[in-house]
Amino acid sequence: FLNVARSLGDFWSVTKDHQYLVSPIPDIHVYRLDRNIHKFIIVASDGLWDMVTPPEAIDTVHSICKSGLADKSEATGVAKCLTNKALERWNQKGIPADNISIIIGFMYIKFQ
Repeated sequence: FLNVARSLGDFWSVTKDHQYLVSPIPDIHVYRLDRNIHKFIIVASDGLWDMVTPPEAIDTVHSICKSGLADKSEATGVAKCLTNKALERWNQKGIPADNISIIIGFMYIKFQ
């Protein structure tokens, strides 16, 4: 129910006095990307971000691509590595893991 309410602004999430329990209004941020600076973007659910900080995720992607464990042309392999890192941390905390969804978009430049 909550995931539907968050994604669609479901009417069931509104009280009788028209107050939202869960807002259907999305948070929108616009960022200018510079292909000389930004090598990739990571779009992920809170299942990742609750366990892995953004700088840590960035460092992980960089090290995976530099080490050859997964090539940037195989973004699925890189995303799986991040997923496994988050799952390990959920397991260490001894609580069931939240949903983990990850999309990595690579810019068309070489890693150096």
